[in-house]
Amino acid sequence: MTLRIDVTYPTLNVHAKEFPLDAACLFQACVNANAYRLDMARPALQALERATCVRIECAAMVRTTATVTGPRLPKLNEMIRFKLNDASSRLMVGQPVYRFANDGIHLSYFFDGEFTEDMLNYLEPWRLGHGESLCVAKASLIQSMPPKAVGMQSWEPSHRGRQMRIPRLGLLDDLVAYYNANKSSHEVEHRIARFSIEGISQRLLYRFYRDGQEHAFHEWELPAVAGMLRHAVIDQVPATLNGFAMKEYASNHASAQIQYLPLPNVGHEYADGKIRRAVIVDPLGMLPLHRVSELRMIDLKGRTFTAVRETRSDSVFDKYLVPSRRWVTVTPVLLNGYDTKHGKQNLKKRQKMLTKMFRVVGLPVPKTIQTFEPAQRIEVSKKHGKNYIKTMLAVEFENEVGGVVVVGAGQNSGMGIFANLLWSGADSRCS
Repeated sequence: MTLRIDVTYPTLNVHAKEFPLDAACLFQACVNANAYRLDMARPALQALERATCVRIECAAMVRTTATVTGPRLPKLNEMIRFKLNDASSRLMVGQPVYRFANDGIHLSYFFDGEFTEDMLNYLEPWRLGHGESLCVAKASLIQSMPPKAVGMQSWEPSHRGRQMRIPRLGLLDDLVAYYNANKSSHEVEHRIARFSIEGISQRLLYRFYRDGQEHAFHEWELPAVAGMLRHAVIDQVPATLNGFAMKEYASNHASAQIQYLPLPNVGHEYADGKIRRAVIVDPLGMLPLHRVSELRMIDLKGRTFTAVRETRSDSVFDKYLVPSRRWVTVTPVLLNGYDTKHGKQNLKKRQKMLTKMFRVVGLPVPKTIQTFEPAQRIEVSKKHGKNYIKTMLAVEFENEVGGVVVVGAGQNSGMGIFANLLWSGADSRCS
C-alpha cells in the first residue's frame, strides 16, 4: 500500500534551508504533532519509519530571504557569551524562505509501506519547516503510484543528486530519548539517501592532452589534477547563468557539490596507475556544456594541459561507471575521524565510521567491508585532511550499484574512488 501525504501552505511560503523538505523532516513534524498522544500514534509512526520514500513532488517556488527575530530574551546559557556589539549574538537573523505563486498542493510525499486507514489521522502534521511554516496536510492511501503531476518537480531516489535525510528503524525511539535527555534532536543520527530530478545529474568524461599529445599524470599528482580541473571549470563558466550563481557552484561553495575525479588507469592492459582520464559529476546538471567541453589547466609551474570532453565511454571509464556488486578502491579513503577510544584502536568504532560513510553519500551499506593498506603514496593537502586515516577498501553490496562510487573525506577531489571488480587486476590490490 502507498501512503500519500499532500501539504499546502496557506501563507504561500515556507521557511526552510532547502526545498523540497526531506522525508525525515516530515517524520519529525509528525512526531511533534502527536507528542501529547504518542502512545496512540506509535503504530502509525513506526509504520512510517519502516516505509520507503519513493517520490517527493513540489510546486514551483522562488527562494528569498526574510529577517526573523525571536520575541524573547536570551536564555541563561546564551547570556554568558552574549555580546551586544557582536553581530553573531543578535536575535535577528536572515532565514531562507521559499515563496509559491499559486494556491493548491505545494508538496507531496509518497511512501511504500504497511499502512492502514486508522493511521492516517496521525500522519498529518500542522507545522512543516521552521516554526513559522503552518500548513494543511492530507494523508491518504492509494493502490499504486500515480503519474507525475504536471507543473510539479518530481524528486526520486537516485545514485547521484541531492542528499536528503530519510526515516530509519529506531528513529522514533531516538527522538524520544534525546528529548527526555534535554538534548537537541539535531544530534540524532539520520539515514541519508540521494534524490534527484529525472535526468538532472550528468557525468562529463575527459581525456588529458599536452601539446596535442595524450598526457598521463602520475598517481601522486591526483590532488593537484583535481585542483586544476576545478579551477579550469571556475574560469570557464560565467558568474551567473539564468539567475544561478554558477561560479559559486563550480567552486563547491554551494549546497550541491561537484565532484572532480581524476581516474587512475586500471584494467588488464597498461594498468600502470597513471591518470589519463577524469570524470566531473555535475549533480544539478547546471554546467554549460559548450563552455566546459575543453578545459585549459595550468599547474603550479605554469605548464599548460588540456582536458577534452569525450562523448563515449571506453574500457577504462567502464571500470568506474558500470554497475557491479563488488568494488575496490583505487585511491585511498580518508576517514573523517579517528578509530581510537581511550588511546587504543577500536574496531567497533571503525566499523561504525565506515558504515556511516556509505550512508552519508546515499549508497547502501555493503554486506562486507575489507580494509587493506594503500600501495601508493598520495599526498593530501591539510585542507582535505592531511592527518586523517588513509585506508583502502574492498566491498560487496547486496545488489548492483552504479558508479561513480566515491566515499570519505575528499570525495569531491579524487579521494576514495572505487572501481568495479569486473577487472581481475583488483585482486592483486586486495591481497
